[in-house]
Amino acid sequence: MSFFKKLSNFVFGEPPPSEKTDNPAPPTAVEGEPIKAFDKLGREVSIPRNEWLDSVLLSNIKDAWDKPEELASLLQNGFADGFFAEVEDAADQLHEIDSIPARGTTLLSIVYLQTDRTEKAEQLLQAYLDEHGPDGSVLTNLAKAQDDLGRKEESLATLRRGLEVDPNQDNGLAWYEAICREAHGDKGSIEALEWIAEKDGSWRAQLWLARHALEARERDKAINWYERAMVAAPRPIPTDLLMQMSGDLGNHAHIMELLDLCAPHFEVELHGMAIGNNLIKGYLDTGQIDEASAILQQLQLQQRPDWREGLSYWENELANLRHSTTDAPAPDELRLSLLNIEGPLWYKGDLPDTVKLPAKSDDAPTLVILGSSFQSPAASEEVEVRLSDSAGRMTRAIPLFLGEILHLGSEATARTLIPWILNSPGGFALSGQPTSNEDAAAQGRQFANPEDGLEPADYAIVCNLLASGENWTLDLRLVRTIDAACLAEHSYDFAEAAFHRIAGPLLEDLGNDLEQETGFRLDQPEWVMDDDELDHYLLRLEQALAVCCSAMDGSDHSFLSNPAEIIDGLIFLSAQNPESPPCRFLLVRALRALSKTRRELADSFRRKIDELESEFPLPGDVAKTIADELAEIWGDES
Repeated sequence: MSFFKKLSNFVFGEPPPSEKTDNPAPPTAVEGEPIKAFDKLGREVSIPRNEWLDSVLLSNIKDAWDKPEELASLLQNGFADGFFAEVEDAADQLHEIDSIPARGTTLLSIVYLQTDRTEKAEQLLQAYLDEHGPDGSVLTNLAKAQDDLGRKEESLATLRRGLEVDPNQDNGLAWYEAICREAHGDKGSIEALEWIAEKDGSWRAQLWLARHALEARERDKAINWYERAMVAAPRPIPTDLLMQMSGDLGNHAHIMELLDLCAPHFEVELHGMAIGNNLIKGYLDTGQIDEASAILQQLQLQQRPDWREGLSYWENELANLRHSTTDAPAPDELRLSLLNIEGPLWYKGDLPDTVKLPAKSDDAPTLVILGSSFQSPAASEEVEVRLSDSAGRMTRAIPLFLGEILHLGSEATARTLIPWILNSPGGFALSGQPTSNEDAAAQGRQFANPEDGLEPADYAIVCNLLASGENWTLDLRLVRTIDAACLAEHSYDFAEAAFHRIAGPLLEDLGNDLEQETGFRLDQPEWVMDDDELDHYLLRLEQALAVCCSAMDGSDHSFLSNPAEIIDGLIFLSAQNPESPPCRFLLVRALRALSKTRRELADSFRRKIDELESEFPLPGDVAKTIADELAEIWGDES
């Protein structure tokens, strides 16, 4: 099973496909399927095979034509995607220039074997042996050619010669073991592996012998084989050694042995997700949440987009485990406060002229926007600790969005109030009942402090979400705070993740209500989105709020889940809306907050953000403001 399954069903990973060249790994993309890749910002892209071949693979091969190391790597990548005949010229070139002749010969022979020119492959491989002498991968591929030509006994003898020269060829060893198992069962398999294990430098056969011991429930014997493998293996320890050892130990429930043998040798840049995955699983199985989190954070710093889905899985598992061990406070012990956010979350008073606020007149009203409540058939009446879900996020995102529009699009001052739990570890409070008119009026007036420039709010806008599956309803009320009178009510039906379909009518109704009551007009800022990117914006807006809250004085930032995915998401939002100052400013605000709590993680995004700024620059003074703020975050000298 893959690591995207439920944790209780997780199976420790099997060895990854070989990175050696003794036999090619099966293609990862079949004929006709597009190639999956990632752009410079880490976004997944799907490229038609012909386009990938011409524009990416062959173009890169051209650039690496006289660079053997790069050329060999590109050929192996091409093989993995099922390209053989298409890269034959490059394989010919590598054969001519490779500083490691066995590699160039082996890769060219693979092209011949995969394009039904077995006799030519045999001639090529034999010519290498005649000139240079024995090499394990060359002999194994020669054995493959002989086998394809029907010369079974000769092929087996050649394969044995190859394993004598290099006993750690993964595909060669697996092939020989399968032959012996088919002929003589488990006894034949063990005898074959013991024969290979006697060779100088052998360590891979010991792993397979340990697997036999584990299957026979001989733990001590298996540990002995693993220790022998570790002594014989090169340093740093090969990834596939740790992968097979950790996988087999984990799947046989020897978790402490897995951690004791593997964790001391883990090097994140070399072993990456393949080993980190099993270590995280092992630590979680033994209740070592902090150790699992430390491995996860090391992996996140590598900024590997192909790991993103797996890392998000573990982030969610860690969050679930933390919440499962956090007791909800008793109702009489629950301590709440209100976060008071004036204007847009991303607003700072020194924004450039192109995004300055409209002038605020002395007689313009002050508005507060309240949400953080939703009703659902499955809602509990008890105080409980839970992870944020889409409905909960929307109860905060919609008020933040309305506060932004009202503050930027009118003379009114708008403040969004977000309930915050003071009990450790902190977090957003969510009510199962809508805020009453009386409570809304009281909350709107409680922030009055003329010395700090905070006037009592004149009006409160109350949002309440009703969620029934994917069918949602937003109820909206305009309340006058001086007497708690409800001046207007509206209700809007929309599908989950489709708020953009009601945003226009909602803002029009709200603008009319406010104009009729106050005489002030609401004009939407020009950069407000009117398609499904608005829903994307709302998601990232609420997530940016969470990152900012995690950096508040006195906050326990452990409540924040998956900050790496949040910053990635804000980068993607900015790239998809390249002319939107709010998207870019929101990214900068979240990044600044993250730098206060997870400095290394924030810094790991620098390359992506530099790429974003280069490829999608904002115009004029906005670009300069963003650049200055980023320089301040990175600590660059002016």
